[in-house]
Amino acid sequence: MSETTYTVLTWTAGDYITEAKMNLMLANGRAVDAMYKGVELTERAAPDTPGANKIHLYAKDKAGLPVMYVIDDAGGDYEVLTTDSIAVVHSHISAVTGGALYSYRAFAWGIKGNIVTGDEQGMKYICPQNMTVKKIWYKIGSGTNCGVRIQKDTTTVDTFTAEPTVGSTTVISSAALTAGEVITLDVYSISGTPIDLFVTMECNYLVKNS
Repeated sequence: MSETTYTVLTWTAGDYITEAKMNLMLANGRAVDAMYKGVELTERAAPDTPGANKIHLYAKDKAGLPVMYVIDDAGGDYEVLTTDSIAVVHSHISAVTGGALYSYRAFAWGIKGNIVTGDEQGMKYICPQNMTVKKIWYKIGSGTNCGVRIQKDTTTVDTFTAEPTVGSTTVISSAALTAGEVITLDVYSISGTPIDLFVTMECNYLVKNS
């Protein structure tokens, strides 16, 4: 495959029109045309692996539809775009898992000052749609630690111990959230006068499965 690029062509008085300059003018014309009209891709077989720090972008058939793919310089062949009812951009990970597109949402708590034990501290959230907890981040500003529990209604999502260094977990006790559940944060233990608590719960939900 060849690249379509625009290259500055400099003329000085007395220059001859050479074959090289004619070829460059023709290539520049193609580049300008592509910039103005867009690029049309015809379905084809997968091209060769490109050189270092380059990609090949091409179209091939998928279940009767033209689909855009990219090959990276390591030979990875990934689906990029589908041409169904909406345009869907896929990451490398989602392409490997079949083209599912997920959106991410986070629930955050910031409780300032001395941390004390108690239920339903800081913000309460109503879960707006079905989603899955993927990761929880946490830390305190100072002190030793505090034990934290996140609840969905009366069910524990997960418990963890927050310390002055940032911690996280992807092993969630009850990761599935249902629309309408109330999400709350409890502090069930403290040690060494913890001050300031910060928690972020990262979730995702399915947007489209192509």
